Amino acid sequence: MPIHGSILRLIGWRLTRGGSELLADPSERIAAMRQGRFDLVRATGEDFGFNLSAWRDHLLGNKELGYKHPYAFATVDRAVRNAMSDEEAARLATIASGEKKAG
Repeated sequence: MPIHGSILRLIGWRLTRGGSELLADPSERIAAMRQGRFDLVRATGEDFGFNLSAWRDHLLGNKELGYKHPYAFATVDRAVRNAMSDEEAARLATIASGEKKAG
């Protein structure tokens, strides 16, 4: 589902036909995160910034967006939940949003 790819990019994943990976380079990851946000805003008409919890809640609450489609839901949602508690993901989201770097 396209929405799965969008939220994975919001976390900082690179998705290719050959496989998917969480990007290690911070600048590449931030670029992917910004693209994911752009894609999610375009697909939903909403903007929750880089707030994964808010995006997840919105996607779960709107069946028509296809987030819970069984094709990849379990794997994608696990990645989202893991990122929600990841300090590095939060730090990069702050930078991606243009806010001052914490710490």
